[in-house]
Amino acid sequence: MHRATRPDANLLLSCFSEANPVGKEWRPSVSEATLRGVLGGAGWDIASLEPATVGGELDGAQVEMAFWYLRAQRR
Repeated sequence: MHRATRPDANLLLSCFSEANPVGKEWRPSVSEATLRGVLGGAGWDIASLEPATVGGELDGAQVEMAFWYLRAQRR
């Protein structure tokens, strides 16, 4: 992303959080430390990183899934 954008570009990202239950192989998750480390090391400044929970139905069962909502700006 860094090479495809100009300085001051904005990145909006939503991804599953590591706060989700273990054992859901179909659901890769990311920790806050990983997001900060990878993006910070790649030339992005995180402007906001907010946890969120979304409820819904999956295979007939009610579930809640934890997400990260992130906004970053390229240096």
